[in-house]
Amino acid sequence: MELKGEYGSAKVFAKELDDGAKDQIVRLLDQSFIEGSTVRIMPDVHQGMGCVIGFTADMGEKVIPNIVGVDLGCGMLTVELGKADIDFPTLDKIIKDKVPSGRSVHESRKYDFDKLEELHVFRELKDTRRIERSLGTLGSGNHFIEVATDSKDNKYLVIHSGSRNLGLQVADYYQRLAVDLCSGKEEYFVKKDEIIKTYKEQGKRNHIKSALKLLEKEYKDLEPKYPKDLCYLTGEYRERYLHDMRICQEYASINRKVMADIIVSNLFSKDLEEFPHFETV
Repeated sequence: MELKGEYGSAKVFAKELDDGAKDQIVRLLDQSFIEGSTVRIMPDVHQGMGCVIGFTADMGEKVIPNIVGVDLGCGMLTVELGKADIDFPTLDKIIKDKVPSGRSVHESRKYDFDKLEELHVFRELKDTRRIERSLGTLGSGNHFIEVATDSKDNKYLVIHSGSRNLGLQVADYYQRLAVDLCSGKEEYFVKKDEIIKTYKEQGKRNHIKSALKLLEKEYKDLEPKYPKDLCYLTGEYRERYLHDMRICQEYASINRKVMADIIVSNLFSKDLEEFPHFETV
């Protein structure tokens, strides 16, 4: 199936397509920034929040944080348990008692993730202590913990989760930045940095806040030339986003491994590293 918009076309590798997903694809193809991109929609296509699920494209030097998504690094960890004899009521109790889900987090840190402060947006994050205590938690939505069995009766612990609230905060920050940049506010950010630097050098730290408020008034009425949920980053801002995204991916990977380690250590009195395991992201 092929869909066309004002600036491009997309091949859809599915026989059926709901109207909501179709509208989202065409909306993307109607944006000038998509011109020249190779757009392919995967078979799992369905309507998403802001962007169709299953979207892939070569967008060159552009990246749209909202399309990448808010659960950065979301994926699955599979732990091979072999033909282990599992007491499922005990397993269920371990998970419910020791792996927080929904909005719950651990009472104390289960892992010392020292890369949070390497994030470009670290100072913008809310409640970093809660983020630290979220490592080893499941979350909600379509996240799950299950034991799967293959045709030879081998068992596998499968955990689907992501970067929790950290990924959401990072994604939201960069999408807001993308909206500002697509509104022509790059000059604002340059001037903002200059004001902060100059006032600090002149010993006028107390005047920075008022100076920035005046600067904001000059640019507050600018509007983006694209839909806000499809605004993109380029250049230095794109690189900052990719840097922070990689840290979120690592956080998500560790999150799944901490959960798995909690489960296997309580169920089998063994560490995760004693079991073969792999991830898909």
